[in-house]
Amino acid sequence: MSTTLQLLMVEDNPADVGLVREWLPTEGPVRFELSSVARLSDALAHVRNRKVDLVLLDLGLPDSQGLDTFQRLKAQAPDVPMVVCTGSDDQELAALAVRAGAQDYLVKGQARGNVLVQALLHAVERNRAARDVVRAQKEWERTFDAVPDLIALIDVNHVILRANRSMAARLGTTTEALVGRRCYEVVHGLSSPPDSCPHAKAQASGRSERHELVEPRLGGTFEVTTVPLKGEAGELVGSVHVFADISARKRAEAALQASEKWHRIQFEKAHDALLVLSPPGYRLAAGNPAAAALFGVRDGSDFAAQPAWRYWPEQQPDGRASAEKAMDMVERAMRKGSHAFQWTYQRASGQEFPASVLLTRMEIDGQPFLQASVRDETEKLVMQARLVQADRLSSMGLLAAGVAHEINNPLSYVLFNVDSLVDDLPKVMAAASRCHAALRAQLGDDAAARAAGDDAWMLAPAMAKDVAARTSDALAGIRRIKEIVRGLGTFSRVEQGGRSLVDLRSAIECAVGMARNEIKYRATLVTDFGQVPAVLASEGRLSQVFLNLLINASHAIGEGHPADNRIGIRTWSEGEAVLAEVTDTGQGIPPENLKRIFEPFFTTKPVGVGSGLGLAICKNILAEFGGDIGVTSEVGKGSRFVVRLPVPRPGTEERPGAVQPEASEANGASHEERTS
Repeated sequence: MSTTLQLLMVEDNPADVGLVREWLPTEGPVRFELSSVARLSDALAHVRNRKVDLVLLDLGLPDSQGLDTFQRLKAQAPDVPMVVCTGSDDQELAALAVRAGAQDYLVKGQARGNVLVQALLHAVERNRAARDVVRAQKEWERTFDAVPDLIALIDVNHVILRANRSMAARLGTTTEALVGRRCYEVVHGLSSPPDSCPHAKAQASGRSERHELVEPRLGGTFEVTTVPLKGEAGELVGSVHVFADISARKRAEAALQASEKWHRIQFEKAHDALLVLSPPGYRLAAGNPAAAALFGVRDGSDFAAQPAWRYWPEQQPDGRASAEKAMDMVERAMRKGSHAFQWTYQRASGQEFPASVLLTRMEIDGQPFLQASVRDETEKLVMQARLVQADRLSSMGLLAAGVAHEINNPLSYVLFNVDSLVDDLPKVMAAASRCHAALRAQLGDDAAARAAGDDAWMLAPAMAKDVAARTSDALAGIRRIKEIVRGLGTFSRVEQGGRSLVDLRSAIECAVGMARNEIKYRATLVTDFGQVPAVLASEGRLSQVFLNLLINASHAIGEGHPADNRIGIRTWSEGEAVLAEVTDTGQGIPPENLKRIFEPFFTTKPVGVGSGLGLAICKNILAEFGGDIGVTSEVGKGSRFVVRLPVPRPGTEERPGAVQPEASEANGASHEERTS
């Protein structure tokens, strides 16, 4: 149950009133309701007409200055504890104010936040203790021995005048045996008062003293309040000592401090990002260093009072609005105590990333809050996707290798026979034409025509040229089939770890063969292969990179009108690097997406069309070979991707399992073709 204290602040500076209002706790076991006045006359009327538990007083007011301000208000409300908070750092004035009855004297600018709040709480506690002692003085005959705290009345010479039963029991004696003995002998076992004797201090200052005491003879830790005891004429006749056993509280405080320290260490050193969400709106209250690093902010304090949606995209991958789904997750965690789920967050830079989240309900002083443990799952999901893709490519590779092998055997003798026909058929046709000409010369045209029959027209010279052209076309088609089969063989080795010196043109042409069907209905493919040195890589993996770039380029161009669109491939050298570009005349990439296209799982394609991993994997593959990839684009005009690979140093050794490249038919060739 909480206690609400009515605090009157007598202050003519509105800014100071505003600061104090911000510092005062609005939750917890003790709360304050603040009222403020700017003049002493208003303060006198306030304490006269309203309930006041505590006064915070400035001595410099428009209608009153100095100690007189305190004395006049204290005379009006003698039982109300008062704390002076003024701008004068005057030790003499402070002593006079305390001597006049102020519970504390604070200097503005030095007493801020918790210091001020603690001073107010202590003032209330000290005032309450003093009232208790005064009440005990009036009623001690009836209640003295029933008090569980240890109490002793001591005269000016440290002689015990009376002690209650709790004191006697703690010292293992009787109340009668304690009377007449000196307190420092009984309590401390000393022959003279200790230097920090509260009785001596109280006698000297004339005001209450409070301190903590650890005394083995009493068997614990005590908060000792020493109140000066005055005679009827107002003279000091001794003091009342009240020993409140706070051993259990100190143990609890020590345990709490140790627990808080341990939890703070765990919070600060945790590998996972930890965020604290506080009610009622469950805004971010704090974050650990791991959270700051994960979300790309300066430190954990940057999370304070930030709305949680500051680090979300508007929608989650399932299409639900993030704000709506978040409230559902919070309600489940509050109801069940904890709830785990997958979530997409957004860094301060705007980059999105997938994460696993565990919300745990906790309480401090009866107030619930949520702790969110956030783990970035980007690397895990990328690895899973790459494993799935690797498994798929492995299966495709086995299938491709089998198909290539089965096709290659019959293709070899078909190629041999057609190749020989290309050489022999023109000779056969020439010989037949000569025979036909001789026959016509000997027998005449009519007889020669009758001898040749209905197919005599096939012996015409024009027909010989047509047959030769058709066999040449057939040979070109078979050679193209052979290139496709070779491409299948290349892709069957895509996951092999070996590297070799690879002809970049060969890898690109392999990818072109695979992508030809995607391109032919959308664009004309234009190639410009410059003279470039071989690169140290895997031909299959490089083909995978260029296949992805070509497919993306074709998807950037709508179907139809292939003559009006271009996809270009060019290779060249610059210094110690080999470069290749893939350009298109497609729709282009918006600037807000351009900086994110290499992020894992980022895609602008519809759900089910793209995974968002293609370009990220291309970038990783090139990085394995010491290369990189860049992009420029303009909306409505197209995009340009540039691949850069290092030229191997002389003497670079190939890795085990390397396969030597097959040379291209002609380096440096440039041509334009309508893919079909």
